[in-house]
Amino acid sequence: MLLIILGLIVTGITAVLLIALGKPDEFKVERSISIKATADKVYPLIEDFHEWRNWSPWENVDPKMQRSFGGEKKGKGSMYRWDGNANVGAGCMEMKESIPQSKIQIRLDFIKPFEGTCNVDFSLTPTLEGTNVVWTMTGKNALPAKVMSVFMNVDECSGKQFEIGLKNLKDKVEEVKKEPGQVSQPGATSQPGATSQPGATTPAGAAKQAGSAN
Repeated sequence: MLLIILGLIVTGITAVLLIALGKPDEFKVERSISIKATADKVYPLIEDFHEWRNWSPWENVDPKMQRSFGGEKKGKGSMYRWDGNANVGAGCMEMKESIPQSKIQIRLDFIKPFEGTCNVDFSLTPTLEGTNVVWTMTGKNALPAKVMSVFMNVDECSGKQFEIGLKNLKDKVEEVKKEPGQVSQPGATSQPGATSQPGATTPAGAAKQAGSAN
């Protein structure tokens, strides 16, 4: 009986590894939203890491999360570090490029519970009704991330958090009034670097999805 159980375990592990090895070497998560405001009203909330507390889906996950800022005050060269509980992990974001009213590029490094690096991009495009905002995250799929993707849909889990964040950003810019008792930032299941993610792939759902970057 013991040999049968061990055989089933080995067979299961082998099957998972074979499926994981067939997964793509890179991942991409992308969501967009239309905001009824010009880009000069939207851009400042993304360019300044201090403003992320007003819309990021992971900012309220851990009330005791430690935050620190470095480099430039905002824009290119600015940095944001976080360190929290198991749901948010720890990591750092550095703004690598910021083109006013148009584009922002961020390097996202996860430190714990898993190490990994992602590239995060925000693009703002003028429309007849205002501004279209696209939030994209890309990265390498190391083997641990591929194994995780066997059991969860990375795009669906992380994308859900992106949708929450973009809706928060839209509400903030359009100054949408919240009903009494309504939570302004729905509790994301986790953040970049989160162990329970997805839930999410944090800032943050992403640690499990990102894996190690080359």
